[in-house]
Amino acid sequence: SNSYFLFSQGVVIGKKNADCNYGQGVFSVDGIGSNCPSGEGSMTFGKSNFATGIHSSVSGGIFNLASGDYSSVSGGELNEASGASSSASGGEFNEASGVSSSIIGGTSNLASGDFSTVTSGVNNVASATKSSVSGGQGNQASGPISSIS
Repeated sequence: SNSYFLFSQGVVIGKKNADCNYGQGVFSVDGIGSNCPSGEGSMTFGKSNFATGIHSSVSGGIFNLASGDYSSVSGGELNEASGASSSASGGEFNEASGVSSSIIGGTSNLASGDFSTVTSGVNNVASATKSSVSGGQGNQASGPISSIS
């Protein structure tokens, strides 16, 4: 049979966050009531995570924010994916703010250029379009299509 459950508002497994303005069609797994999937079609797991962008997701970790539309944070602590279609996979204090930018891990890294990537390390910045930093400390890829490895 083709039977499905349909929840037009969304689904919260665990406890609901009293301070959250839940979006339409959201999904949250939250044992203590600290997550907030406020973006339309967004999803949160973990603890104290926020998914405010349209169809954004935080699938684990603590104190993470997926604010860009179609953005995602996979885990870690205090990471943010603020660019549209951006992602932060792990680590801590990282931000992927460029369109389709990504942070794989590390600490205090920034991928602000569109289509830019920082793989790991500490205090690295990929600020130009299609730039990348693969690791180390205090590196900056500031020219278009530049790379620091």
